[in-house]
Amino acid sequence: MAQIVFRQIDRVNLTASLNYDSGVLQKLNNLPMSSALWVEAQNDRYTEEKETFYYEAPCGTPIGTITDPCLKDPTKPVLRLLGEVDWSDPNIKAKKNIGDDEEPYWVPVLYDDSIPVKRFLGPIDWEDPNILSPKMVVETYVDYSRMDRVLMEANEYAGLTWQTELKLIDGGDTLEQVKKRKKTPFRIPRIKEEDEDAEEAKDN
Repeated sequence: MAQIVFRQIDRVNLTASLNYDSGVLQKLNNLPMSSALWVEAQNDRYTEEKETFYYEAPCGTPIGTITDPCLKDPTKPVLRLLGEVDWSDPNIKAKKNIGDDEEPYWVPVLYDDSIPVKRFLGPIDWEDPNILSPKMVVETYVDYSRMDRVLMEANEYAGLTWQTELKLIDGGDTLEQVKKRKKTPFRIPRIKEEDEDAEEAKDN
């Protein structure tokens, strides 16, 4: 099995500019089941969700835009999500933090609770059934380069690629041990009188 894995890794390296995606997926199929399940559980490391817009084009030209979608019933305004609070609303008496100091979340305190607070125009609600085009769909995209790195990690854990083993090596004393060790006193040797005379004679 290790030879099959090796050859598949080699094929992915050779086809990096040709059919890289399918080669990476084949590496996933060659893993032991437990390792394959581990890779799938790591999907947040190599996948991301993106908003994708699909347009109707009855005459060959897409209709509607992201800022101004084409509606089935143009007499009805497009539904929008709640926008930010307009803090200049005269009905606002004060604001109250219902979050915490690190992540504050301010809500308005109104003079008259029966009057809704003013808000700015919010983003379009793409679940509005009146929208004809474009339709927004959240799709999951796979980054095969990042997925390949996770697969190589799984191969290593399964013992199919790099073989590693732990070794204990004596690294010597730690800094704390050196500091605790008693220092050896350094003594300056005393120069004998005849040695001093010899030194003076040399200088003269």
